[in-house]
Amino acid sequence: MVEIRKHDSLPSIIVREEDKKEFRADFRSALLSCNAALKRLLDMPDLEIQNEAIAIDADCVNRFVDERINEIMSTKMMTSDNKKSAKKEWEKIRHAALENVQVIQNFFTGYPDAETRQDGDTIVCDNVDALVIEHCKRVVPKDAQVHYDLWCAVRDAIDELRAWERERDLKKFTLEGVLRHGFTPEQFAKWWCEGSFY
Repeated sequence: MVEIRKHDSLPSIIVREEDKKEFRADFRSALLSCNAALKRLLDMPDLEIQNEAIAIDADCVNRFVDERINEIMSTKMMTSDNKKSAKKEWEKIRHAALENVQVIQNFFTGYPDAETRQDGDTIVCDNVDALVIEHCKRVVPKDAQVHYDLWCAVRDAIDELRAWERERDLKKFTLEGVLRHGFTPEQFAKWWCEGSFY
């Protein structure tokens, strides 16, 4: 086996610009969706729940709505039809609220390493650049270094071949011609003796 000379080391991790661009777009979209859902949730006039986005969950919404429905169903001040109608309205509120909670929770579970803070009805991420780098890292396989060294060895050998041919004023075969001919040692020697190289 031919000994392959080591060349410059490849980086062990790369971050491709196209990955960064895609991640930023996805992250921005998820954050915008989260903020829109939080705003809709906080703007629901009848829904009194925790204002901190990360603390809002389905249990919190269900507990609040169930309490309201239980109050309505136990009151003596409403007719049965009014109770059913009010219960139906609270179920609609529950459904809308849970959809928004799901969007918010999807953001936090999708980006657990995002350093976020809430500013009113807006979630702000303070470590976007670090997040992009962390999520877009690609580990370069060890075989890539071997492959790179082999490529460089071929390039170096071609450079050496061309320099050697120039020094001796020999014909320069195209690289394709060199690679295409599977010379046996006898054929190569014959070409040399016949003057095919000069």
